[in-house]
Amino acid sequence: MSVTTVSRALGGFSDVSASTRARVEAEARRRGYRPNTLARRLKTGKTDAVGLVFPEHAVLFSSSVFVDMVSCISRELARHDIDLLLIADDERADSHSYMRLVESRRVDALIVAHTMDNDPRLTHLQEAGIPFLALGQVPSGLPCAWFDFDNHAGTWQATQHLIALGHQRIALLSEDNSRAYVTARRQGWRDALSEHG
Repeated sequence: MSVTTVSRALGGFSDVSASTRARVEAEARRRGYRPNTLARRLKTGKTDAVGLVFPEHAVLFSSSVFVDMVSCISRELARHDIDLLLIADDERADSHSYMRLVESRRVDALIVAHTMDNDPRLTHLQEAGIPFLALGQVPSGLPCAWFDFDNHAGTWQATQHLIALGHQRIALLSEDNSRAYVTARRQGWRDALSEHG
């Protein structure tokens, strides 16, 4: 086969027949061939890297939930030959370290963990046309992808359960900051208390 056919077969181009692609992929596996990542990145203009932005002031790596989440994200991206870069960022700063990586084209997209209520970083990324996924709720009306746990429902249900058991003085021990999950949990607790006077 020609170099072009092999290259197009390994690149997943649709003009290569399924049988030819299967032969090329089988031979590549047999030889232990791995494409030159730098050459592919130069040709496609993609870095095959995603940055995970997390708050530098939080002690997230002592949280098994956060570490498990990073592990799962990294593992899934690796299945697609995409690297995960961890980027500590001061969300209150005027300039952000993740922008240097985006502007120098060292990442193709970002995951912004632990969003804040009315997070200006998300609006800035949206306006700049930078692909991102928010881990945490986003400002109302911002058309972007995000995922989160239902933090409001969690504390609301827990508080409702304690009230049903007869407890009347229920405290919430929590972080005190403006991250979206913290304010949602606090509001769930308050809503359940106010519903029962």
